[in-house]
Amino acid sequence: MATEKNITKAIMNHLKAIKAFAVKLHGGPFQAAGLPDIMCIINGQTVFFEVKTEVGKVTRIQSHCHDRIRKAGGLVSVVRSVDEVIYLLDHKEPSVWGNYNQ
Repeated sequence: MATEKNITKAIMNHLKAIKAFAVKLHGGPFQAAGLPDIMCIINGQTVFFEVKTEVGKVTRIQSHCHDRIRKAGGLVSVVRSVDEVIYLLDHKEPSVWGNYNQ
């Protein structure tokens, strides 16, 4: 099974290859708790990806942060592979993102 680190690296490589601006967000004392792992700006839209393994689960604080992003009009989703990122970037309707892989 792939590790979260390996999945994240593959996603970041893909986002770089398609010329997206993408940043791996690292938790720390000066960052809000629960932020997704990756922030990406592509075609003028900011999207967030929470990277998990096949069995990984979102914590309560992550879920709360995702809800806050959605209420602000942002797109955020849990992803477990590059293929899922590709799918979501091709389907930017909030209804797809809000229900994907939760």
